[in-house]
Amino acid sequence: MLAITKILRKLWQHILDCSAIPLFIPGKTMHRQIPAMARLYCAASGKPHNPPRAIHHGRGLHRYNYADMPVFDMVFGTFRNPQGYEMEIGFYHGASARVIDMLTFRDVATPDGAESAPLKEVA
Repeated sequence: MLAITKILRKLWQHILDCSAIPLFIPGKTMHRQIPAMARLYCAASGKPHNPPRAIHHGRGLHRYNYADMPVFDMVFGTFRNPQGYEMEIGFYHGASARVIDMLTFRDVATPDGAESAPLKEVA
């Protein structure tokens, strides 16, 4: 019985390790400064996380560039690649204190009753 338990534990560990790899690699390449080829739209690089392409980190603006792979944003119409933009980054002041709301999956991107900020593109 002990041998079966060890085998099942090892099997479960390998399943978890294999399933985490596809989630781990895109996140790491996106948040590092690894350059990608200009026409390689199926792989994410650090470029979307540098201004001006980090619009999904903008304060009150959470409707563009959702996907790990830009091709999905292009298909669903949520891809934005402005030359420049002006906006504050992060949550509004006081949002970090709403931990219970975050843990219960409530929207803390904007204060109650406030609307999302528009994207102001700069030439």
